Amino acid sequence: MSASDIVAIIGAAAWVPQIVQWVNNALRKPRVELFSAPTLIVGYTSKGPFLQLTASIASENDDVVVTGVDILARHSTGEERKLTWFSVTESQFNLRAPTGETLSMNRAQTVLAIKATTDTLAEKFIAFHDHAFVAEVQRRISIAKEHYSYLRGQTEHGADEALRSREFAQAEQFLTDNSFWREGTYRLDITISGKQLKEPHRQALQINLSRRDVDVIKKDLVAIKDDLKTEIAGGPKTNYLPSWAYPSVIPIK
Repeated sequence: MSASDIVAIIGAAAWVPQIVQWVNNALRKPRVELFSAPTLIVGYTSKGPFLQLTASIASENDDVVVTGVDILARHSTGEERKLTWFSVTESQFNLRAPTGETLSMNRAQTVLAIKATTDTLAEKFIAFHDHAFVAEVQRRISIAKEHYSYLRGQTEHGADEALRSREFAQAEQFLTDNSFWREGTYRLDITISGKQLKEPHRQALQINLSRRDVDVIKKDLVAIKDDLKTEIAGGPKTNYLPSWAYPSVIPIK
């Protein structure tokens, strides 16, 4: 073996640690996991079925930019809805008022993406609704608004006639007959997508709604009907506090 061969071997050996590191990094795929609070929020608004998770998304091996979170909510009877995230609120800090109450200072944002890091866990309030439902109810409301505008310009009592019309009745029926939440067990299949993930992460939770939970949710139907009338007539919306149910979260392995 010549001196040049020995030098070549030594030079190649110097690259071994770097090559091992490259291979190791390539094999360490980023992974994410969602950690939910013991309870979540479900309800029904003028935008349809609503669900909010209080959760943290953890990442292993590398930071991940989460670009989407979907929930397929399936009732034990087989009825299901796809719920998609639309906003994220992050708790910043708490202030104590002179009265002794604790006030949470939060930052809300319309979802584009969130970052799951390997070193910190930030608690977030992730809100979901049914995009397909929102689009369809808006379509029906637009039809009812056009009919309202037409009738109001035709007769003295056109506005009242519009609120008794078939177009209004169809919009109202669609909005109030699709609350989705009912007594029983729901399986929530969660799908998390991210730029660094080779395939989406999936996990499942379960919740049980009681008859009382459903009754609480349906309390808002009267206010939702009133809001529909004012929206079609071009009036201001009613400011009401939604009636939420808070079922316990059961992880499914």
